[in-house]
Amino acid sequence: MNILVFGNGSLSIADQEHKLSLEFAKMGHCVYLLCNKKNRLFDSGKTEEHKNLITIDLPFQEYRYEHLTLDHKPDVCIGMDQSVSPFVAEYRDRARVPSYCMFLDLPIHVIDGKDAVNYNPTYSQRYYYWINCALELDGVIFNNSVAVDEFKRRYKRKAHLVFYSVSQDNALDNFDYSPSKDYVFGCNRIISYKRTDLALQAIRRTDYAYKHSFVSGDKVEMEKTYAIANASPNKFMFYEKASEDRKMELFYNAKLTVYPQMTEWIGGLSILESWSVKTPGVCFDYPVLRELYADCVLYVKPGSVIQLREAITQLYEDEDLSADLIEKGYNRFKQYFTRKVMAESLLEVIENG
Repeated sequence: MNILVFGNGSLSIADQEHKLSLEFAKMGHCVYLLCNKKNRLFDSGKTEEHKNLITIDLPFQEYRYEHLTLDHKPDVCIGMDQSVSPFVAEYRDRARVPSYCMFLDLPIHVIDGKDAVNYNPTYSQRYYYWINCALELDGVIFNNSVAVDEFKRRYKRKAHLVFYSVSQDNALDNFDYSPSKDYVFGCNRIISYKRTDLALQAIRRTDYAYKHSFVSGDKVEMEKTYAIANASPNKFMFYEKASEDRKMELFYNAKLTVYPQMTEWIGGLSILESWSVKTPGVCFDYPVLRELYADCVLYVKPGSVIQLREAITQLYEDEDLSADLIEKGYNRFKQYFTRKVMAESLLEVIENG
């Protein structure tokens, strides 16, 4: 099969699209990947090449039909985040090729105007434009059932479910030493609905150190978070735009990962990445996260700093519980969240129409 992948747009800029395209290539498919190699949030490491993978390096705004000269007509097109849906729709219209787009989320709390804290009118306009373009495609793909169900309710259209893989699913093979397991780790943007400040409030009354990796943050939330951290200067460490390898090293050496998401509308990769290097996790209890994490993490009441602290302490101190969640989490990661599994799931969507 000849597959045209519309890669990093304005959102997916951590090289995930290259790694997924590589999986298609290893399966024997001829893959054309549109991406902008210069558009990266952080050092995502050396990219592996393959004879079946042809990379077309273009600025994001030039993913246009008239700019593409391909040796073979694609059998299918796949967009790898919602921001490329206009280009996928244009290609489908011009080339008459079955086309799909994967949406990273359906952030109702950001786009519908009912959440005064998280509503973003500029992003809302962009998102609804992307949705309108996606409605012209043969299929829209989400990474959680909450989004699939909400899309069907709003647009009377069926969407497909494909779990998003972690970016570096073989990271465990890179470590030839025993992990230190001497701190709690967090890995998420410092924004209003990720609530890193709640994780810090929970940690500051314990004896544990805390390290946090992030690629971006909202000014107000960062000021709030750093104010808490500055009150205990030797307890908290932050890593902004750490490389992919450094991030996975931080996951590997952590005793546990805490993911304090405060919304019912999006999933989270942090604990999945944590599982991939055998580190267990704690998060707030939302259905969208239970679908991803099942019984492989400790859940606490959303927003409860006390319960979050208790769960962190329990998981940090109880070696049997930690070992049980490590085994469950790693097995679930291998079953659902590798790039190979994601590639196979996308191909199944395409083959079934």
